[in-house]
Amino acid sequence: RSINDCPLVYISKGFDTLTGYTTEFSCGRSCRFLQPICAAVNDAFNLEERKKMREFCTTIQPAGTSIVNLLLNERYTGERFWNLLHMTYAYVDEEPFILGVQTNVSVSMPNGLERSSEDKQECLAVVTRTKVIVPRGAPIRWRGVAVRKLGMPAH
Repeated sequence: RSINDCPLVYISKGFDTLTGYTTEFSCGRSCRFLQPICAAVNDAFNLEERKKMREFCTTIQPAGTSIVNLLLNERYTGERFWNLLHMTYAYVDEEPFILGVQTNVSVSMPNGLERSSEDKQECLAVVTRTKVIVPRGAPIRWRGVAVRKLGMPAH
């Protein structure tokens, strides 16, 4: 936990529904709890996006600055989903916040990637045999909203 964790300070009902995590659980935390628990899978699919997000969240940006990321995330149930996340800087009383909206990208999940696993061998096997192709041009319906506060520690 650090001052740069950007804890969630508001969660919409759509976020609860999409992720399966309650507002009570999510508020005050960094959204890293959505990342795959298997480090090999998380790094294989999310490493570059995580680097971009970290830079975006830790370097204060002007109002309206945005970033879009596609992440492999896990619901409370362990079911994996492709999360299209759009984050934008907004200022309230001259304090920076990041407004995030997200949606599940409806694509077929490759075999073995559908569920969370803590088994390291299984994770590595999934990573080595999986190639993901995301179709372009599908309409986007944003489902969840989360607001992150900069300069506050997360728990």
